[in-house]
Amino acid sequence: MRERGTLEKDLTAQNIQINWVGPFPNFAPLLETLNARSTDIASGGSIPVITGLAGGADICLIAYRPPDIKSQTIVVPKNSPVRQVSDLVGKKVAVNKGGAGELVVLQALKQAKIPENKVERVYLGPTDALPALVQGHVDAWAIWDPGLSTAEEQYGARRLVENNPAPSYGVYVVRRPVLAEHPQAVKAIVDILKQEGNWATNNPEKSATILEKAMGLSPAVIKRVVANRPPEQVLPLEPKVIAEIQEVADWMVEQKVIPKRVDVASAVCPAAN
Repeated sequence: MRERGTLEKDLTAQNIQINWVGPFPNFAPLLETLNARSTDIASGGSIPVITGLAGGADICLIAYRPPDIKSQTIVVPKNSPVRQVSDLVGKKVAVNKGGAGELVVLQALKQAKIPENKVERVYLGPTDALPALVQGHVDAWAIWDPGLSTAEEQYGARRLVENNPAPSYGVYVVRRPVLAEHPQAVKAIVDILKQEGNWATNNPEKSATILEKAMGLSPAVIKRVVANRPPEQVLPLEPKVIAEIQEVADWMVEQKVIPKRVDVASAVCPAAN
């Protein structure tokens, strides 16, 4: 959307000015810009958004994207002796603390009935985790795209788990004061996000070309990214989705990933109910 200039073109007539920030490697630095009031609307995975809400971020959920079944999982080096989750016992796994990567590992261990203290979690961001995996400083890496596709395509990394053991929704958030002061502008932006999502879903080749230019990644990596992605739909939050995000939030409390319970229904923007 940024490269297509759709927001700027469509909103100029409504006297709405658009300024882009980022891109960011994950949601944590983006959350900092929201807290600093230098970003008004953002998107991220529901897991890091829950972490932000638990930390007191003054944001609310206004829309969601389908879950990331193929675009996030655990990978190991191509020649690794680790062949199944149980082989991780006594090993080191790179994760982003309190984020989607950590939850993926915890859920994979739970499904394999392995105590979480049997596997060491090493807290690294994507920029540091990839070289750590390649150089053998960690044995596995819980990662999402484009890092996942980069590790597979350029370094021959192998999926330890084919699909995401803890699939999470993507969500769009807005700062509550911005929504209260400019509800029509926020609605206009979300409407265009929906249109652009439908365009990307219906035009995968053109979307891939734009992604290649925006991300600066090879065509082979971008091809994997596009193949892994769920439909680029931007959808209104519904009770079933809210309930499923709440289940993840409650599990995050149980696992002590976040310090307190987040009431997801209360975190949904009034305009989205």
